[in-house]
Amino acid sequence: MSVELPKDHEGREIPLDTEVLYDNNGVKFNVDEFKLCALPSLRTSFWITRGVFGDEEEKCNFLPHLLHLVQPDSWKRMLDDLDKAASKMYCGTCTYFGKNTTDCDTCAIGDITSCDSAAMRDIADRIRKLMGENDG
Repeated sequence: MSVELPKDHEGREIPLDTEVLYDNNGVKFNVDEFKLCALPSLRTSFWITRGVFGDEEEKCNFLPHLLHLVQPDSWKRMLDDLDKAASKMYCGTCTYFGKNTTDCDTCAIGDITSCDSAAMRDIADRIRKLMGENDG
């Protein structure tokens, strides 16, 4: 019999060695363990994760499908990214994308002539997503 791994809020499989998940507000949930709970009479099972939110001390049980494997975006996170980029005299776009160097050969954007355009597209996409708009 095979057992499916727990899934996060977006439906991504969560490896059982995962140490950190995030709530909808981006608060860390420090994972201590995962438990598979079986209900034989209902012929079903579900996952529970035990851990601690943020700096809390008391451990709690939480359903992993209500958490995120990757920290969700937020208005605060976007503003932090923009503030970091604006604080740089040069290579602000690299900083926005989380790059500490100006090594354009390893950049995911690929074409250094489109860095600013890529950043503007990314910012616009993040705003649309945070506003709840769909791409379609």
